[in-house]
Amino acid sequence: MTSVAFVGWRTPRPTEEQAGRLAEAVEDMPLLLDQPAAWLDQNPTVSPDTYIRDILMERVVGRDHPWAIGCAKNGVAALAAAGDTEEAAALGLRTAERAARVLGDQHILTVSLRAGLALDLAALDRQEEADTLHQDVLTRLGALLGADHPHTRQILERRRPYWDFEPQPI
Repeated sequence: MTSVAFVGWRTPRPTEEQAGRLAEAVEDMPLLLDQPAAWLDQNPTVSPDTYIRDILMERVVGRDHPWAIGCAKNGVAALAAAGDTEEAAALGLRTAERAARVLGDQHILTVSLRAGLALDLAALDRQEEADTLHQDVLTRLGALLGADHPHTRQILERRRPYWDFEPQPI
């Protein structure tokens, strides 16, 4: 099933052209299409065009805004969950580098992106790189949040961090 067909299956409201733009906005990732399609289905007073405009967060707040970086982080997690580990690692590396440049090496988004990247590298049999990165992440999290913080323990257990995010209206 194509992304456009998936949107049409999930909600009949968007036109084929709108479904195509929605798929493009989330980089054609079916897992990421379910939420906006469901939201459109449950909010009939909002036009698909308005929603598509609003979800293009990078255009609204800028590519380097923490919200855009956090949304990219969730995209990495979706790729990994879908089994596309190579793409998850590639996007994770690019996003972690962007986060470090914009937010700094000690920012929680940067550190948690690197934690996810360590998992992806390990899954790609790049164990030495993964272990080095994982250790760096634990050191940074220990300094940032403390050894007993739930996020630190989650990473210690090699569980993928997530970003629970609901953007406020702009």
